[in-house]
Formats: sequence, structure tokens, C-alpha cells
Amino acid sequence: MTAAKRNVLMLLIPLVGAFGLSACAGQAPGADRGAKGISPAPAVPGEGPVVIDPGHGGEDTGAVAAGSSESHLVLAVALKLRKALAAQAPGLPVVLTRESDVFVPLKGRMEMANRVGARLFISIHANSGQRLAARGFETYLLSAEATDSEAHRVALAENSVLEREGMAAQDPLFETLLSLASAEQLRQSEELAGAVHLSLAQSLGTENRGVKQAPFYVLARAQMPSVLVEIGFITNKAERDLLFADAYQEKLAQALATSILEFNSRHAAHPQAGDKSRP
Repeated sequence: MTAAKRNVLMLLIPLVGAFGLSACAGQAPGADRGAKGISPAPAVPGEGPVVIDPGHGGEDTGAVAAGSSESHLVLAVALKLRKALAAQAPGLPVVLTRESDVFVPLKGRMEMANRVGARLFISIHANSGQRLAARGFETYLLSAEATDSEAHRVALAENSVLEREGMAAQDPLFETLLSLASAEQLRQSEELAGAVHLSLAQSLGTENRGVKQAPFYVLARAQMPSVLVEIGFITNKAERDLLFADAYQEKLAQALATSILEFNSRHAAHPQAGDKSRP
């Protein structure tokens, strides 16, 4: 690590306090205290739980259309995903960053994942668009540069909650945070994104908007493979009706579970007892 990077890391230390993170307390303030299986002690990276992050929550509703909120939708999908993973791989530990309609700071989410030594991190979101006809799903990797203008728009929307957390959405230290990620972690994030996206494409039968890159704060500082998935557009009436249907949420959860277990079977250091995804 260069001296410049070490200096930047020292500058980042006070930012932890600014985001309300409290490692010594063992839990990020504002995190759902009903979350199960969260250990305050540091774990070995890659051997901890799958961490599922339902975006937004509490006063941060995310996108809203026709009285339906993104935060409620993605929590429902995340809970179904946890249930699907428990059924298919009962020995695989799973943690949600929130289990109810509460607000969790963006950095608190990744802080939780790093603290428990997560083997992977998947953040679930729903999209919105000015074009009411916009539809489909897309999967994102972390990058300082957005793939295109649409990816940039999505990242700005998801990062907008930073203002609620007392920090500007355009953090000059963000690019430095990205540069600290290891090449192997970035490679595995690409692999995870590919697995997630392929499984969704095979299951959903809706528009495939591709795998993209964008500067999502929730993925910054990850010490594990991490991706963000936009499961559909709640501003598209037909797609919104699907997204809020229990059967379609189950289909989403099963597709995500399939990709997680496939990725885990290739990378888990130790097979989990009772994991039906392992030979």
C-alpha cells in the first residue's frame, strides 16, 4: 500500500463515526436489532454467512409508485430468499441487514457484512424510471465509473439517502475506497454477478437489461464478493403488479437462491453441514 493510500485510510477513520458506525458496540446503530445470527466478534472473511441486504427501510422508502414502496417490496423478497436458502441449504448461515421496516445507514450495511466475515453480499433493490414503459432487471458491480447514463442515474437514486446520513453523495474519497478492493474480490464479484443475472434471466421471462457497473455506496469497502440487483421497475404498472404478487416474489427468491448456492458451491472453504447444494 502506498503512503498516499495509508494517509487516505487515516482520513477515513473519522468518517466511521460520522456514519454512526460502532464496531465496539458490535452492531451498527440503526441496524435492525431483530436480525439473527450477528456476532460482535470479527469472523474469518469468506467463511461467515450469506448477507442479504433489503435496500432502504423506515423513513427511506426508496422508489414509490401508486402507493407501493420499494422498501416493502425488497424486504418481502429478501425474507423469501432467506426461507428458500434455509430449505435448500439448512446448514448455510444467512443474515439480513434488516428484518423489518427500519432505517439502516448505507455504510452500516457493509459494516455488518464485514464484521461477520460474510462469504458474499447481495443488495436487493427495485428500479423506477421516467419512462413508464421501462421494465426488466439488471445486476450491478461496484465501479467508480458508471457503465452508461442510465446506470449513473440508478446509482444516484440509490445513493441519495446519504444526504439523510449527513454526507454528500459525491464523496471525493470514494474512488480511493474502490482502489483498495483486491483483484480477487473484484473477480469474484464479477462471477457472482454473472451467476445472479443468468439465474434471473432463466427464471423471470422479463426484459434482461444486462450486468452493469456503477458507484453504489452500499457496496463500498466490501471484503467479500458483492453485487446489487434491481429486480424490476415499480413505475411500470404491469411489472409492479408482478413484483408485488406473492408467486412472482417466490420466483425471484428461488432464482436468487439458485445463484447463491451455485456460487457458494464453487467457493465455500468448508461445506456446511446439511447443505443440499454440496455433493
